[in-house]
Amino acid sequence: MKLKRTVPFVILCLVSLFSFAQIKTSYPVVEKGTPGRAQTISGQKSALVIHVAGGKNAKYSAEQYAKMLQYMFKSSKHTSTPTDISVLYEESDRNHTLALVSSNGRSFDRNGGEYKKGDGVYFINDIVADIEKITAHHAAKKRNK
Repeated sequence: MKLKRTVPFVILCLVSLFSFAQIKTSYPVVEKGTPGRAQTISGQKSALVIHVAGGKNAKYSAEQYAKMLQYMFKSSKHTSTPTDISVLYEESDRNHTLALVSSNGRSFDRNGGEYKKGDGVYFINDIVADIEKITAHHAAKKRNK
């Protein structure tokens, strides 16, 4: 008799767990990863994805910067086009923390026009100044797809 009650409960738990796992994987993330993986995710999801490479002399770790950037890109205090982003990060031996911005699978073209060396690459402090420009560009490109 107890088994008859337990089986439906177990099935319900498994279905709920599976549904939660699907939601979690589709939601923007902050996790360890490489620049190549960030660009791949950006292309697959038509998403704005940033890769942060943390410098050893930085004020915060790469993970801390990643979480701060995710919050700022979503905040209407920093942009008129709040955007869910994923941020991949890794600690590095560089002296400075750098961020690579990928929009819809391509390096963000901050210079406009043809690709130039350095497009999409920012010192961590400079990316905050361009949040409005980056989110507006990403939104326009998504509309035109």
